[in-house]
Amino acid sequence: MRREGKDTKYWDMSFGKRAVAEELFNIAHDRECMDNLAQSEKAGMLKREMKERMERWLKTQDDPRMSGNGAVFDTYGYSEPCGWNFYERFMAGEFSPKKTSWVNSTDYEKKTLDEYEFRKGL
Repeated sequence: MRREGKDTKYWDMSFGKRAVAEELFNIAHDRECMDNLAQSEKAGMLKREMKERMERWLKTQDDPRMSGNGAVFDTYGYSEPCGWNFYERFMAGEFSPKKTSWVNSTDYEKKTLDEYEFRKGL
């Protein structure tokens, strides 16, 4: 339905660009994560506590993001070299759906996401 522009709500919530930087859900009362509490005043202290806890933990692990070196993660290989930079290489025409049998043909978009009419203005 998203590709036809009929109903994009659930696709946008799952895969679309986020309108806000933070999301916080009370999954005990909102199992579908539909009510983002991150912007509420009540969430302020909890968010600070969670951030401090996360940063303490990352520092104990010598996480590069804690010393301003987070970009190193962009240099790690995560698959065989033939699959590196797949999106960019596919968009440049190096791959085609016929050459990438491990991807379902229906998973390929006909246009970039920003080109779909329903995305204009987001």
